[in-house]
Amino acid sequence: IGVEQARLGVEQAAVAARSAATALAQAGAGVSAAEAAVDAARAARERMTLTAPFAGTVAELDVEVGELVAPGATVARLGSAGRWAVETSDLVELDVIDVSVGQAVEVTLDALPGETLRGTVIDVGRVPETSRGDVVYRVRVALDDYPDLPLRWGMTAVATMERP
Repeated sequence: IGVEQARLGVEQAAVAARSAATALAQAGAGVSAAEAAVDAARAARERMTLTAPFAGTVAELDVEVGELVAPGATVARLGSAGRWAVETSDLVELDVIDVSVGQAVEVTLDALPGETLRGTVIDVGRVPETSRGDVVYRVRVALDDYPDLPLRWGMTAVATMERP
């Protein structure tokens, strides 16, 4: 009887060991599945992160909280306070031929009467636009550094190109 009980005990222990090994394998599979879920969540979070192409300030937000946004959609407009620029869109075709990159410009702002800012042409549009029946071109002017002036995006400016 003692040998029989011992044999039965060994068989029960072997069954328990196989059961424990199966439970351990299932737990390992559960851990692997949980790790895969964490990796997928991290990847999804990375795809949801907005990254600006340059350091700046959000000037305009084009979405509302909770709104669904398609990948690649514009959600905000950024302004770089690193260097201010003025863009004119009313340079007529008769005048654009006298404007070139690197040309000096004087800029006055309605909001800052009496102030004359200096700048340099950084881009002359090659593709015309139509404005009130006129063919016009866009010109971008980088302003010199004016850290003490209360400049804001969207201010009305008048740019006077200096003749070479």
